[in-house]
Amino acid sequence: MGTRSLSLALLVTLATALSLLASGVSAEDGAERYVSRIFLPSVEAPAKLAGLQPLKDTSLQPGEREVRIWTGFGVIDELRMVRFSIDPAGHVRGEVVFTHSAMPKAPTEDEKYYYSQMAKQCKAIGTSDGQESCRPVSAEHVDWEMAYHSMVELGLWDLPDQSTLPKPDRSEMIMDGLAMLVELRAGEDYRAYVYSNPGFSNAPEAHKATKIMGIAGGGIGRVEIR
Repeated sequence: MGTRSLSLALLVTLATALSLLASGVSAEDGAERYVSRIFLPSVEAPAKLAGLQPLKDTSLQPGEREVRIWTGFGVIDELRMVRFSIDPAGHVRGEVVFTHSAMPKAPTEDEKYYYSQMAKQCKAIGTSDGQESCRPVSAEHVDWEMAYHSMVELGLWDLPDQSTLPKPDRSEMIMDGLAMLVELRAGEDYRAYVYSNPGFSNAPEAHKATKIMGIAGGGIGRVEIR
C-alpha cells in the first residue's frame, strides 16, 4: 500500500494535469505550463528534503551530467526519485529517494505496517513539514551503469514531452494513475519532460517512456512491502 505524499491542493492540481496529459493535451494547450508551473514546483520540496537543490538551479562542471527521474504523483503513492550523476569520464553513480507523508498520530494497522516496512529498508529518514525522505538500503546493490545505459538506449535524453505525441484513441478521462517527470542537466543545459500513464498511448515514444518508468519506478526505485 502507499500513503499520501503531497498536499491535498497539490494532489488535486496534479490529478487534473495527469488526466489532461494522458488524454492528449497539446503543446498549444499550454503543456509547458504543466511541466514548469505544476510538476517542477511539486518536486522542489522533496529535493531539498533529500539535501538537493532543484536541478534547474544546480550548477555542474563541464562534462558532467545529472538525471532525476521522479515517478508517482498519484493520489495514494510515495513520490520516488532515481538520480544519476555522470562524471566527465562517463562513470555513473546513482541513488534512490522516497518522499512520503509522516505517519499519522493515530495510524491504522495497515499504516503502522507500511511505515515499519519503510523504516526497516531505509538507511536514513529526513523529516520536515510533515514529510519524510527515505534512501532505501537496497539501492546500494543496484548496477547503476547498467540501469542508466538501459534507459539511455530507450531514449532517456531524447524523448519528447508527451504533449507533442498524437492523442490516444480513447475518449474517457483518466483521473489518476502514475506520472513520470524526467529532469536532464548537461553542463548549463537543462530540460524536463513529463509522461502520464504512457501505457494508454500507442506512440513508440510512449512505449519507451513506459519502459523507463518501469525501470525507475518498478525496478530500482521500489521499496518492498511484504
